[in-house]
Amino acid sequence: MRPRTLFIALLVALAWVSGPGAALRASARSAGFSSEQPAGTPYKHQSNWEPAVATDPGHPDIVYQLITGINAHQCAPGCPGTSVLFRSSTDGGTTWGPEQFVCGLACKGVGWQLDPQIRVATDTNSACGCGTIYVAFLDTFDPGVVLFKSHDGGGSWQGPITMNGALSYMDKPVLVISPTGKDVYVVFNGKLASYVVASHSFGDPGTFLPPAQVNGGDDLWWYPDGGGVRPGRDRVFQRERRDRLAAEHRAPRWTGSGRRV
Repeated sequence: MRPRTLFIALLVALAWVSGPGAALRASARSAGFSSEQPAGTPYKHQSNWEPAVATDPGHPDIVYQLITGINAHQCAPGCPGTSVLFRSSTDGGTTWGPEQFVCGLACKGVGWQLDPQIRVATDTNSACGCGTIYVAFLDTFDPGVVLFKSHDGGGSWQGPITMNGALSYMDKPVLVISPTGKDVYVVFNGKLASYVVASHSFGDPGTFLPPAQVNGGDDLWWYPDGGGVRPGRDRVFQRERRDRLAAEHRAPRWTGSGRRV
């Protein structure tokens, strides 16, 4: 009796797996991904690390990419040898334009740049008919994270805008913007603490409120892992630490006057 019961149960399980839902899942899997489209490394002895990608919300075929170029030299001499580079595609990533420094000669004397982040707003700029691009990355650990904006599809950049306040160490930034780009947030590691900064009276050039610590006191290093902006403009960031993943943490909110609530 037991073998017969097991056999019937197996038939029911197989019928469930092979039902219409399974066919739909199989069809979805068969769609798969298109073949890779290498963006290329046009310079000898340069290697491209830490890719970050974003698309324009209003123009899905416009794709932007940041990379950390090791031994980059497009504006040598005087530019950082390890630099954040920008390039774009107008055909969904099939072909790419040339690599360009986000901050080359303007960052003369900076030892290195790492950890690029990129986001695109839903607004529309007359210069390109595209959304404003927001870029953040490290200019060494001090001043740390810097922000740049482009209103013309990456043709030119406004910045650097610093946000370190009284801190002399910043690492592993995560950039988050509201859909329109009106609000900009950056969460980052400060050794034994995790911090978040919010834009204040953001415009041209823009400023940031002082960094606010978002984790409790312990003897562990905290690193940001991601973030988002919920409807209603509550800020939610996810953090991790060395021994385990931490729960989501809601960052403090600020009023227009800069007062934290």
